[in-house]
Amino acid sequence: MTLIQAHLPVCQFAERHRLLVTAHPADLLDAVTLPGTIDDAWVKRLISWRELPGRFLSRFGSKNALGRRAAFGIGDFTLLGREDDLEIAFGLAGRFWRFDYGLVPLRGPEEFDAMSTAGVPKLVLTSRSKHRQRAGRGYVPRPAFIAMIEAPIFDFCLIGA
Repeated sequence: MTLIQAHLPVCQFAERHRLLVTAHPADLLDAVTLPGTIDDAWVKRLISWRELPGRFLSRFGSKNALGRRAAFGIGDFTLLGREDDLEIAFGLAGRFWRFDYGLVPLRGPEEFDAMSTAGVPKLVLTSRSKHRQRAGRGYVPRPAFIAMIEAPIFDFCLIGA
C-alpha cells in the first residue's frame, strides 16, 4: 500500500507527474524536504498572484491571515511519512478557496488521518522514486541506476469533506 492510499484511500481528484533523472532515489526524496528545492519561478509568481487580493485586503482591515504569513509553500504541509528511499508524503487540510487558504494546523499524520471537519478538504502530495538497473556496455562507466521520481511536486489526491 502506498502512503497516498494509507492517508487518503478515497479521493475525488488525482493528478500525476513523472520525471526521469539520474540520481539516487534517497537523495531525490531528501531534496524534496529541503527549503528552496521545489521553488519554481512560475509557481512563485502564480502563488503571489493568487495571494495578491488577500494581502491587499488585509492591509485595509480584512480579517485573513495572509497579511501576517509567508507565501504558501511546502512548509505549510505536514509530513505524513516516508518509506525508505521509495516514497515520501505530505498532507494539507484547509478551505483552499479562502484568501488565506483556511489552513488547519496539523501536528502529524495521526491528526491528519483523524481530521474530518465538514467543509474542510484534505490533500495528500507524494513523491515516489523507483530505480531501475541500467546495463552498461563497453568500458565507459555509467550510473548504476536511473531513478524515476514522480515529479518534484508529486502525485496528489484531494477529497472534499
